[in-house]
Amino acid sequence: MYGRLCTSCHGVGGRGNGPMAPMLKVEVPDLTGIAQRHGGEFPAEQVRRTIDGRFERPAHGLPYMPVWGWKFYDAEASNDAEARALADSLIDRLVVYLGSIQED
Repeated sequence: MYGRLCTSCHGVGGRGNGPMAPMLKVEVPDLTGIAQRHGGEFPAEQVRRTIDGRFERPAHGLPYMPVWGWKFYDAEASNDAEARALADSLIDRLVVYLGSIQED
């Protein structure tokens, strides 16, 4: 899933060097150093909220990363709880993957 959704900006290895990165107005972060930037602890919940994006919106400025929470959520699903659970599980999979690529 990471390969399909994230590599265009973050790169295959997660270092922020994907083919779209040079075209963005913001620097794409190196995802392999998240834990290092947070004192050696991987902030899973913060990463989860960043990927989800549904609940945190800056007061001004454009969001550069897609709001994956809405992209994963099927608003037309007959069962809202199931649709939310599916979106959450996809985000959780990305968080687990990002936790696994952390470097010391």
